[in-house]
Formats: sequence, C-alpha cells, structure tokens
Amino acid sequence: MRSDAGVPENVLERLDESRRGFLKKMILGGPFVAPAIASFTMAGLAIGDAGVAVANVGLCPGGDFAGQNLRGRDFTGSNLCGANFSGANLSSATLASCDLERANFSGANLHNANLSNANLTGAQLPGANLEGANLIEANLTGAQMPGANFTNANVTKVNMTGANLDGANLKSSIGIDTVIWSNTTCPDGTNSDADGGTCLLHL
Repeated sequence: MRSDAGVPENVLERLDESRRGFLKKMILGGPFVAPAIASFTMAGLAIGDAGVAVANVGLCPGGDFAGQNLRGRDFTGSNLCGANFSGANLSSATLASCDLERANFSGANLHNANLSNANLTGAQLPGANLEGANLIEANLTGAQMPGANFTNANVTKVNMTGANLDGANLKSSIGIDTVIWSNTTCPDGTNSDADGGTCLLHL
C-alpha cells in the first residue's frame, strides 16, 4: 500500500515523524528527488531503502568550515550534523546543544570552546585540541578521538560509550570520574570493559 505521497507505507513506518514529513514533502515538491533516488539505487539500495536514505540526508545538512577562523563564533543549538570543521579555529566558540553527529573536527582547535550538551555521536576528533573546553553532558558515543588533547577540559557526565580515546590526554580533565564508559578504547589502548568498566586507571 502507498501513502498519498506515493511512498510505500512500509518505508514510512521505518521513519520517525519528522523524517516521514520531510520525505513526503520532498517527493511531492522536490525536482531533485528522481536523480537522488537514482543515485542511491545505482549504489545497490532498493527504492524503499533509497527513500529512507534521502530522508536522512535531508536532516543532516553538513557544511564546509574546514580551515576557517571561527574563533568566538556562536552556533548555539544549530544543526551541524556532518559538518566539516577539520583544521578550523574554534577557540572560545559556542557549540552548546548543537547537533554535531558525524561532524569532522580532525586537527581542529577547540580551546576553551563550549560543547556542553552537544550531540557528537560518531564525530571525528583525531588530534583535536580541546584544552579547557566545556563538554558537560555531551554525547560522544562512538566518537573517534585518538590523540585528542583534553587538558583541563570539563568532561562531567560525558557519554564515551564506544568512543576511541587511544593516545588522548585526559589526565587533568575535570569530572573524569563521572564519565560514562562502555566499550571505550582508553588512552592506553585497552578497553574499558576489560578494565572494570572504566578508563580511570588507564589514562
């Protein structure tokens, strides 16, 4: 059975409310839908899966800020999912409550940046400088942070589930004893699950 937007009902059932609305609007009024669907199907996805993928792309706008000087910039609450901040200067920038899922901060300068309550699920932060940053209650599930510098960063109640901290510096981080560890690669390369459920003795 198909909906009034011509989308198979079983496809819509796999999406949350916001994605269902986006997909319907796009198919009813978006001239780029056909080539977008075609590009997904050419990659081996069925039409239904292509529809889901297109809907998800629409909710992850990205943006290229690579190498830019964004010192002190206020992005509070912005949707920056998938954005590229590699090599950017974000010192003292405000990224509180932002959606930064899968964003790329490779080699970025986040000195004294505010990332409290930010969603950094799956983000890339290898070699990033987070010295003095505010990460209170940020979600870093699955984030890749090898070699990142967390000197004097506030990591109170940060979720590090599945994160990679190999070679990262967290020895002087604030609130380190409140971090959520689960299947986390600790700075010394061991796994938190094999270290009593914590990385505290493996920094």
